[in-house]
Amino acid sequence: MDTLMNFDKDFFDTGVCEKIGYYVYRLLDGNETFYIGKGKGNRVFHHETSAFSEKKQTLTKKDERIKAAITNGTFNIIIHRHGLSEEQAFLLESALIDMHLSYGFQLTNIQQGHRQNLYGSCSPEQLSLSYSTPKTLITKVSKDTPSNTLLISINSSWSQGEQTPSSILKMVQYCWRIREPNLNDIPYVFAVANKIVRGVYQIERWLKSDDQEWFNVKGFNRPELISGRYGFVGSLAPKDVWNKYVNTELPTSVTFGSGQPILYAHRVMID
Repeated sequence: MDTLMNFDKDFFDTGVCEKIGYYVYRLLDGNETFYIGKGKGNRVFHHETSAFSEKKQTLTKKDERIKAAITNGTFNIIIHRHGLSEEQAFLLESALIDMHLSYGFQLTNIQQGHRQNLYGSCSPEQLSLSYSTPKTLITKVSKDTPSNTLLISINSSWSQGEQTPSSILKMVQYCWRIREPNLNDIPYVFAVANKIVRGVYQIERWLKSDDQEWFNVKGFNRPELISGRYGFVGSLAPKDVWNKYVNTELPTSVTFGSGQPILYAHRVMID
């Protein structure tokens, strides 16, 4: 490994600085890493300038290590990765700090790394717990609660368009082979994709699937209408209902039948 020392603070010229993007680097004393950082431009060379600054009254451990390594001719710089976005550089810097600390390296970094509390080292069990989706809590049927609802799977259209509340409504509102619906019996529809509730919609009115009002609601032309089914005109559920159910996961015991996109909540009896 070549020894690099006495860098000018502008070692990289302007053209290089513009091309290399963000990078992650290590400062070494011989083969031992003692500092990991991220930067762009000539950031990596400013550590040496700072360590030897006559204006500094107190040296950090990093400064002391740099000066000692340069004096001994053992100071090295390794650019670990370059061409990164700032976010990528932050995460790689944090990962390298974690790895070196786990191997017992005595780093002089003051902080462990960017978003360490969110993305830092953890066990598979901890990771699973952090990202697990809360289960959908639907109590037994009651006309006074949103548990009296219809669950509709939108798996087939989920990945084909936008996933905003209004676009999810368009995915779920038309049209389904169900018995003639009653607003009092089914006040809400849950849009479900991959067993996760993606949207909850309050029913304003049910329409037969060949009702001409679909020309206005969905912008359909007459040949696009389907007979013998039902759809609904609706809006986002009240905020408290939306927040309670959206992004929750159906229990493993609740499954849609093969080729059946409809589930009635009072039949699955979720406690």
